[in-house]
Amino acid sequence: MNLDQLQLLKIIDEEGSFSKASEKLNKAKSAISYTVSNLEDELGLLLIDRSKYRPVLTNYGKQLLEKSLPVLQAFEDLEHFAKTLSSNQELKIRLSMSALWPVNKIAPVLRDLEEKYNQTEIVFTTEVLSGERLLFEGQVDMAILTNLENRVDIDYKEIGTLKMPMVISANHPLAKECSKKKIGKKQLESYPQIIVRSTLPTEGKSFGVLKEAKKWYVSDLETKLRLILEGLGWGRLPDHMVDELIQREVLKEITPQEDRDNTISVYLARKKTDWHGLVSHYIWDHI
Repeated sequence: MNLDQLQLLKIIDEEGSFSKASEKLNKAKSAISYTVSNLEDELGLLLIDRSKYRPVLTNYGKQLLEKSLPVLQAFEDLEHFAKTLSSNQELKIRLSMSALWPVNKIAPVLRDLEEKYNQTEIVFTTEVLSGERLLFEGQVDMAILTNLENRVDIDYKEIGTLKMPMVISANHPLAKECSKKKIGKKQLESYPQIIVRSTLPTEGKSFGVLKEAKKWYVSDLETKLRLILEGLGWGRLPDHMVDELIQREVLKEITPQEDRDNTISVYLARKKTDWHGLVSHYIWDHI
């Protein structure tokens, strides 16, 4: 008994005739009949009742087909898997993205990937100040990141910029001062700065952290925003999260006297030494 025989039994059951099975497989009807007869002789069982107008599986044939369906499906999956490998398509892509970058910026590309390369598993994660390390430690294949230090061993391209306004609740004691003048560093250091911890432990990497300020650490941007809205501290957040709240005057934008340009670049990066297949190149070309 072999897979060809079992597949033929399945097709005869689906098509309802030897002739249609012959057309579907592009084989002679006699060859179809011979293959089935050989299987019946091998098993010593009548699998197809030929006495009727159309061939019908006997009870033995039905039981054998039912038992073989998972095997046939597994083989079809294996064939598809092999074709995927030979087409230079990755079976899995691990993509990390800075939590500062909005998901809607890459959602269209992820949607296209699902349609064009649905056999590739996409492992998508967000991170904070750790994209480059995740890349070099082999935890991801590609990274959308904001902090880029090693520009020699990776391929990278700028895909956009982010504004990072410093904000505070309209109910915070410093809110009135924001409307009158620029806030001094000493005034800010009198209140907690809300900071999102890096995904991986870092050695002094930060963005806009005041050394002398009291620091409250959180694990994600949503919690940071919520604490700031509650008047429990201040901090920088990406403009796409706070612009509307600033316009509604729920939040106030702080402009420190010592403030630098609060625009940061966002990059797509991948290691030069890694192998990159169809999916990797598609992401690279369309993000």
